[in-house]
Amino acid sequence: MARFKHTDSSQGLFMTVNLEEQLSPNTFEWAVDQLVDMMDLSIFEQNYNNDEKGADAYPPAVLLKVILFCYSRGQISSREIETACKENVAVKALAKDMEPDHSTIAAFISGNGEAVKKIFVQVLLQCAELGLINGEMFGLDGCKQRSNASKEWSGKVEELKKKRDKLGKYIERIIQQHKTLDQDKKAQKIQKKYKKTLEDAEERRKKSVKKLKKKFRWLTKKLENIEPRTGVSGEEIKSNLSDPQSALIKTGEGYVQGYNGVTVADAANQIIICAKAIGSGPESGSFPEMPLFQSEIC
Repeated sequence: MARFKHTDSSQGLFMTVNLEEQLSPNTFEWAVDQLVDMMDLSIFEQNYNNDEKGADAYPPAVLLKVILFCYSRGQISSREIETACKENVAVKALAKDMEPDHSTIAAFISGNGEAVKKIFVQVLLQCAELGLINGEMFGLDGCKQRSNASKEWSGKVEELKKKRDKLGKYIERIIQQHKTLDQDKKAQKIQKKYKKTLEDAEERRKKSVKKLKKKFRWLTKKLENIEPRTGVSGEEIKSNLSDPQSALIKTGEGYVQGYNGVTVADAANQIIICAKAIGSGPESGSFPEMPLFQSEIC
């Protein structure tokens, strides 16, 4: 009969782990740790108000390191990052054994958009000083994503105005039909016979008309402030009332209302030097819209 080594997990085992040693030199996590420590993070402090009262906050450097590293691994939800802080030894090392919860992580991400942009520029400046960016050749690529906007309200300005006018006529027709029924004697007799049922139907009708009127007012207000959008060819392209900056973009799964996340990388070391969500499908005409092309970095 075969013999196997004895296993016993009931015995306690204590292991000494030096977190600093978990960040091996020349790894991505080590680079993130070193780079963030070189940054000026004072721009994050304006969001804190616990100088005299309140609990101590998690250091911005810790949260930034953890978030950047997890993003690089495709972990983009705050709950995933919270779990990584508890289970991934590299993340625990970056977090200095702190375990921020998902609400803290989500609040930091949503409340520091402008500060993160400034940090991004600082990172690029450090890369430029190290000679990692030469600014001679660039590569551009995009990733198309859906936006939280309905394709129903996409179209050229005149098309959208026709939709608004059509909705207005539909509302008028419903109201007129109701007035006609009120004047019809035969209809009044039926109303008496089926009073309860008709009262319920009348309530639903009123709610429906109220909802349609609200949508009509929303359409009218949006159309007052919208300007026709011009595409690369110089001709008008479709706008969207619920998300005016988005566009109708062709993807492998058909057309979606959304954005093209465009990034530009320096050819020397493939370092991304600028990124932006653009409401346009083709990447070819997006170079002028990339913000860092006017900076000293390039």
